[in-house]
Amino acid sequence: MQGQSSLRLTHFKKLGNSYELPLETNPILWVLFLKEKLSSMNKETSSISGYLRSLKTIVDELNLIGYPLDNIDLILYYLSGLGFDFKDIVTVLCSQPFSFIYDQIYEQLTNHELQLSREEKVVDSPVAVNNVFK
Repeated sequence: MQGQSSLRLTHFKKLGNSYELPLETNPILWVLFLKEKLSSMNKETSSISGYLRSLKTIVDELNLIGYPLDNIDLILYYLSGLGFDFKDIVTVLCSQPFSFIYDQIYEQLTNHELQLSREEKVVDSPVAVNNVFK
């Protein structure tokens, strides 16, 4: 078990936005690295568009190397890093059949993000009050 723990993500060197796989590394380790990266990603302060694009890049790479994710895993990765602001839409999406695809998730999440920003503007905008003196 200790030998396995020494095979950490330090075996992969970051080059720009991609990662270089050392030739001597087992491809399964690369798959594990990509899946760990997917599971640790979260939206934080990025836009839905940026967050989903980052996830999709990794998913596409897994597809290219012959390890595609099934639909349930895709949905799990897409929805798990969204945070509290998206709990309502995550509930709605999880109550639907798991046959929807990236474009549908993207559309629903960007619509929800837009709605959240509108609500935030309404809350943050000052209320005009007319003071009437008698």
